[in-house]
Amino acid sequence: MAVFLSAGLAPNPSLAQSRATCLIYNPDGVHDADVRMVARLACEALRARGVRVGEPLYYAPPEANVYRVSIHPVGTAFVLRLSYEVPQGTVVREKQLRVNSVEQAIAGAKRLAGDLAGEEPVAAPQPPPRRARPNPSGSPGEFHPQAPTEPYV
Repeated sequence: MAVFLSAGLAPNPSLAQSRATCLIYNPDGVHDADVRMVARLACEALRARGVRVGEPLYYAPPEANVYRVSIHPVGTAFVLRLSYEVPQGTVVREKQLRVNSVEQAIAGAKRLAGDLAGEEPVAAPQPPPRRARPNPSGSPGEFHPQAPTEPYV
């Protein structure tokens, strides 16, 4: 899973006291049930971190504070975007994650919510640990690291 980020300013704590709207934004026609599920999981993850946000909706008044959740197709992959807007349309903070499938977007929604709430940075996947292989000289008990055979993505 490839990752890229876009960050803004931290939300103003005084503005975060009022309940924000969890806004579903689907301009590219991604399957509606998938977008709703990703939005629901992202907003649940925000609530689990103490953020006051409602259930996912398709509309919010222009003056509302919103957490906007969207999925955008890019070739065969998707970009999952979560932004905090005060008021709607004025992005205060935003995070994006490139995923290879909608299934990965469901898991990614929780990661983005954690990062947007300021707890868990979204980071590039870590390479797998190096594996040990027997020493070609045949000496018992000696092992030497072997480079992984899978490419890092």
